[in-house]
Amino acid sequence: MDATCSSLTNPGTYSIRVTATGANDEKITTDGTYKVCINSKPVINTLDVSPLLPLGRQAYMVGNDNNLTFSVDTSDSEDGNNKIGSSGIGSINYFYSTNGGTTYTPLPSNPYTFPANDYKISVIITDSMGAKASETMDIVVANVPTVTYKALAGYNPTLLSNSETEGYRLCVNVTGMSDKSEIQEVKWELKNHSSPAPAFSQISGVDQSVDTDPAGGFDLLYYFNKITTSATYTIRVTVTGEAGVNGSATHNLHINQTPSLNSISATPEQTRYTPSDTITFTAKAVDNDLYDKLKFEWRIDNGPVTTHTNDSLEATKYDTFVVDCAGFANKAYDIKCKVVDTIGSWSESVYSITVTDNINVSFNPSVGSTNPTYRLTTNAAPFPLATTVANRTPAQIKTVLWQSSLNGGSYSTLSGTPAITASGGAASNVTFDCSPITGPGTYTIRTTVTGIYDETASATHVLWVNQPPTINSLSATPSKTRYDSGEALTITASVQDNDAYDEIEFKWEKCYNNATATVRTQSNGAVTTVKTDALVIPTITTLSPGTTVFTCTAKDTGGETVKSSIEVFVNTLPTIDGVTITPAPSLTYNTLPVYVTGTSQTLTFGLDNALDPELANVFPNEDVRWKVGESAETTGQEFVNSFTSPGNERVTVTLYDSFDATCTASATFYIWQYADVETVAGIVDIFGREDHVYFQKTDSIKQYALVPGGGTYFNYIASFATEATVLGGAVKENGNVIVYKESIREYTGNDTGVTEISNLATTTTTLKSLAYPIYDQTVAYAIDVNGALITFRTSDAVTTARKTYGSAAKKVKTADTSYGNVFVAVPDQNKVYVYDEGLTEKSGFTVTSPVDMATAEDHLFVLSVDAVTQSVHIFSKNGTLKTSVNMGLTASAKAIHYHDGNIIVLDGTTLKILRLGFPVGATKW
Repeated sequence: MDATCSSLTNPGTYSIRVTATGANDEKITTDGTYKVCINSKPVINTLDVSPLLPLGRQAYMVGNDNNLTFSVDTSDSEDGNNKIGSSGIGSINYFYSTNGGTTYTPLPSNPYTFPANDYKISVIITDSMGAKASETMDIVVANVPTVTYKALAGYNPTLLSNSETEGYRLCVNVTGMSDKSEIQEVKWELKNHSSPAPAFSQISGVDQSVDTDPAGGFDLLYYFNKITTSATYTIRVTVTGEAGVNGSATHNLHINQTPSLNSISATPEQTRYTPSDTITFTAKAVDNDLYDKLKFEWRIDNGPVTTHTNDSLEATKYDTFVVDCAGFANKAYDIKCKVVDTIGSWSESVYSITVTDNINVSFNPSVGSTNPTYRLTTNAAPFPLATTVANRTPAQIKTVLWQSSLNGGSYSTLSGTPAITASGGAASNVTFDCSPITGPGTYTIRTTVTGIYDETASATHVLWVNQPPTINSLSATPSKTRYDSGEALTITASVQDNDAYDEIEFKWEKCYNNATATVRTQSNGAVTTVKTDALVIPTITTLSPGTTVFTCTAKDTGGETVKSSIEVFVNTLPTIDGVTITPAPSLTYNTLPVYVTGTSQTLTFGLDNALDPELANVFPNEDVRWKVGESAETTGQEFVNSFTSPGNERVTVTLYDSFDATCTASATFYIWQYADVETVAGIVDIFGREDHVYFQKTDSIKQYALVPGGGTYFNYIASFATEATVLGGAVKENGNVIVYKESIREYTGNDTGVTEISNLATTTTTLKSLAYPIYDQTVAYAIDVNGALITFRTSDAVTTARKTYGSAAKKVKTADTSYGNVFVAVPDQNKVYVYDEGLTEKSGFTVTSPVDMATAEDHLFVLSVDAVTQSVHIFSKNGTLKTSVNMGLTASAKAIHYHDGNIIVLDGTTLKILRLGFPVGATKW
């Protein structure tokens, strides 16, 4: 029983039961169940190959990329995507046919290396139910042509001439193809490297190939027409096989150009050469065939060839040829150079030279009037000049030129009569009867001989035409009728000689007391018409008192002389060693004499060794002139003057000789004046400030104004009482007066008196000396009755420092605080101690029994009193004794004060003053 079921269309597996119904409606059912599968057909989405063809390529290349792998992308409803062919599901089979055939052969492997051919690739897939699908693709695998230029006689030339009569042949060998029919195209191209933008362009040739046997490749033979343009070319051949696969090769061909010999140059470049010359010839050739080797073939006239090769890659090539002219005859020579390129093309050039020996010309020796070397301007006669040309006959001499140069100037032609005669052999005599030369100067006469080859030579001869010199002037500087002994002067001679090249000899002589001596001889060769020479006194010679005659004789090169003289009178200057003073001084200060007087000092001044030989050392009274300071002059051999005022004085004497020449001497000294100026009973101390002086009594103070310049030294102002038994006083910087004992009292001071201000402080011991620093009024320094040096505050008398000397300590003083010194006088130690303001000992110096001190500027005045001597010692700030002076003091002297050039000493009850006339340390002269 057959049945057709058309309702099952969806894929899947179905169970079918068959039931048969009989005529009587009886039913018969099958014993089993039948299964039916409805399967979907598999799908090939893509058939792929690897590797892919490169862009633009139409075929795979044998030996390059012809090993191919194929793959498919599949879809299947039952088996799933890309499941066929794996895990036992269905199968994938690849087949190929060749050359468009319909017979397919299973692909041996995947990947598979394909030989050259046209292929159709087929793939068949079968799913798990046996359903199939297929797909095809076309591929081409081609042989790759390998192209090489083959070495073959008569083919592939690398160098050809542009004058070839026929074309050229090229041969290339093509391998990699199994059959010549695979060659689809042979393309020939040519590139000219000399064009502005070199590029390949196609050329046509005649194919003469006969090789069809693939063994060893196919030989391709082509013939091409000749190339006439000289250049370097590249020929490229491209062989194209199946599917456009191709290979190529290149070959270089140079079309030769005949070289050109542009120039030949010579170094040195001359119109004529001598046998002693060596010449370097340089040939310059141009060949645009850069690869050409050029041969330079040199020869002299038709002599042997010397060949050099230049294979540089430059278009311009050079070569040198050195010629030694030794042994060359006197004639012209052709230096020939031929340049030949690689294939024998050539060009030639010639350089002509003339080689002759130098003309030997010389002036004959001076004999008689011939070739004179010296003539005078007064000689108006012609004179002969004669030369010899040793190596030229008269026929070989073309011209002779006679010229002269004056004093090194340019040459000009001489006038006269020339002559040339044979001298035997190859020599000639060349003479010239020269017209007179009367102008002064140095002439260089030159003769120039020119030979028939225009070779020249010259000889010179020097002639001096002399003009006697004249003396323009003989003068002295400074110009005077009288010179002082030792005075410098210069005598200058100026000589005129129009022959500027003449050397002038200056001879100097001097005559003194009828005795003549040569001073010096000096030459002047300056190129000028005026020449000078100078005699410098006293550098070159000396003068004695009196008249000296100087004579200068000028002689030129020709021996012509001229002379002139000048008189010089020399005066002897007066001299003096100094000024004498009578009487001698009693002491010195600052190395100057000091005269100490009570009222006036009379001094006599005289001349110390005044000399003038011309006056027999005796000066007239009117020529001895004295003056004191800036006072009016007094004349006489001696000068007497009384000095009534203290001060620093200078007496000057000036001596005049008969020519009013002078000399001066002076004496500088001090006048110190002392006097007893006041007697005041009961004075225990003196002190002062500015121009006021205070006399300290035990219970009062007398105040005076100091009048240093008047006859009255003190001007009484006022007195004021103090406490009893006061021991001393001091003045502060502000002008206030201080008196002291146990207490310290301060008073104001003015021109009418003093007024007590307060009792400043009370000390613990009685003071016997007190001093204040100038610029620090908050402290004071004192010596107490126990001989101690103490420092205390002035506000409350609290002691801040102490040094003990014993009762022998006498005084304490402070100097200018710019020096910061504290002085302590200790009489029985014969010493003055020096401290800084902190009482650190600095130094000290020895003084006999110092009883009091005064300070001024940078000086210290020490009153020294013992039973034997009573003096005032003046010390510098460093303790150097400057001087000592006795003011007529007694052993009662006990106090000293200094103010503005005045030293005041209390001697008992008498005040004595020593007027210095100036501040200590100062000088007027």
